[in-house]
Amino acid sequence: MASATRALLRCATRATPLTVASQSTRSATTVPVRAFSNSRTLREEEEDEGDHHKKNIKNLKAQVKRWEQKYKLDISEGKEEEEELDFDAADPYEHIPSLGHGYIEQERETRHYLRLAAYEMPLLAKLAKPFVPPKEGEVLRFRYTSYQGEDHPAQHKVVLQVSPFDLDLTEAQRIKMIKLAGSRYNPDTRIMKFNCEMFNTQAQNKRFLADQLDKLIAESKKSEDTFEDIPVDVRHVSRKQQKKNKRVSGMPPASYGWTMTPYRKEALARFREEKFAKQTPALDANILAELEAATLAEATDATKQPTA
Repeated sequence: MASATRALLRCATRATPLTVASQSTRSATTVPVRAFSNSRTLREEEEDEGDHHKKNIKNLKAQVKRWEQKYKLDISEGKEEEEELDFDAADPYEHIPSLGHGYIEQERETRHYLRLAAYEMPLLAKLAKPFVPPKEGEVLRFRYTSYQGEDHPAQHKVVLQVSPFDLDLTEAQRIKMIKLAGSRYNPDTRIMKFNCEMFNTQAQNKRFLADQLDKLIAESKKSEDTFEDIPVDVRHVSRKQQKKNKRVSGMPPASYGWTMTPYRKEALARFREEKFAKQTPALDANILAELEAATLAEATDATKQPTA
C-alpha cells in the first residue's frame, strides 16, 4: 500500500501531456500542458499549473491519512521501517515478565555456586589436615555452629558432649552423676550433652559449660548423699522413641497376625466357648441369689401386713 501511494504522488507531480493539432501539417504533436491564450502570459499559466499540482498533492496526502485512520495502516518511509526492525538496538529483556526474571536470577545464582564448586573448592584441599585421634585425657568434645560469615542468632551456640565412663570417677560417683544429669544423659550412647547460647561469644559459652561440668563432677564426688534410693530415670528416651515412631494418620501397617485363617477361626471359637463356660456358673449363682433375696423380701412384707 505504501508503494502504491508513493506512485500516486509521483503521478500527481508530473506534467500531464496534451495533444495539439498543427494547422499547416495536420499532424498530432504532444506538448506539455500549457494552454496559450490571448489574454494570459506563459508565466501566469505556469503559476496556475503549480498551484493546481500543490492542491492535488495536499488532497492525496489527506486521503492517505484518512486511509491510515480507517484501515489502521502503517504507511511509513523505508528509514522508519529499518529502525523498527533494528533488533540490535532493542532491549533483550523488555518482553520478559517478572516471573521470567525470577527464573533467570535463580539460574544465575545456581551457576555461581557451580563455578565455586568447580574452581574454588579444589583449592581447599591445600588446607586439609590429617586426622589426629584424641588423646586419653581429651574426653571433652565441643561442637560449634558456623554460617560462613553470615550473621545468625544461633552462631554463638556451643554444645558439650562427654561420657561419664571416660571421667575419673568410681561406680557410685558415676551413677550419681547420671542421676544428676537427668534427661541430658542418653543411655543408648552413654553420652551427656550440654549446650549454652546465653552469651554473645562462643568463648564465653564454652567457658560457662566447662564451669558447669566442673561443678557437676565436684557434686558427684560428695559422699554425703549418693541418691541410692532414687532409680535412674530414662523415661525421656522412651518418650522420644515413641514420638519418633508415632503414627500420624491413616491405618497402621498390616501384620501377619491379623490374617484370619481357618485355624485361627477355630482357635477363637474354642477360646470363646471356654470363656463362656467359666462365666455361666457365676451368672447362674448370681441369678439364684437375687431370686432368693426377692422371695424372702416378699415373704417378710406379707407377714408384716395386718389381717382384716
